[in-house]
Amino acid sequence: MIEIKIATEADTDVLALLGRITYAESHGHFIDNTADLAAYCDRAFSISKTRTDLENPEHLFFLMYLNDFPVGYAKVILNVAHNSVTSQKTCR
Repeated sequence: MIEIKIATEADTDVLALLGRITYAESHGHFIDNTADLAAYCDRAFSISKTRTDLENPEHLFFLMYLNDFPVGYAKVILNVAHNSVTSQKTCR
């Protein structure tokens, strides 16, 4: 069964790990030096950075589970301006 839930502070570890795994799988082949990839993941998906992102009210995280196993996530940032959109209430 597929389940989607809003992430909370209790999900920090799972979210940080999913961030590292999914980034490396989807973008890692563009980075020649594996040390650079690891360094980026250390910064972008650390427990402390993930916790800070979760505490930000402008950031919404959703965790996806398949048969109670975490398989993915989505991050929505509210009220972000974009050159192609004139609305002030946007997200990415």
